[in-house]
Amino acid sequence: MFATYLKHLLAWLAFGYFYLKGLNTALTLSIDAQDDPSLLNTVIYCAIFIALSAHLLVKYEKLQPLMASVVISALAIGPYGHWLTQLLAPYSNEMNLALFLVLPLLTWLFKDFSKFRSKAE
Repeated sequence: MFATYLKHLLAWLAFGYFYLKGLNTALTLSIDAQDDPSLLNTVIYCAIFIALSAHLLVKYEKLQPLMASVVISALAIGPYGHWLTQLLAPYSNEMNLALFLVLPLLTWLFKDFSKFRSKAE
């Protein structure tokens, strides 16, 4: 069991970096698309990318999708986004907090929706 968790944790480490790269692209596109960028509009525009990521986590991560989303989001925003690549350093703390919280929230919602859908069938 430990080996399974270790294998998944190592995959989450890699996915955190790739999630950061995609998130940075979504942030750049969403900010450039607005005349007067605001925090709420930027997070809403980025939520499309984050929703796709959450859907893929729920679909393919069978061990712990919610834990995976927390680890991936924390790695992408914290160590990778600020210290390793400094891609998220120019953004405000509120933006970083919102980006950190949206992935676990959407993963939780998609997971509950998939449970509800499977009970209905």
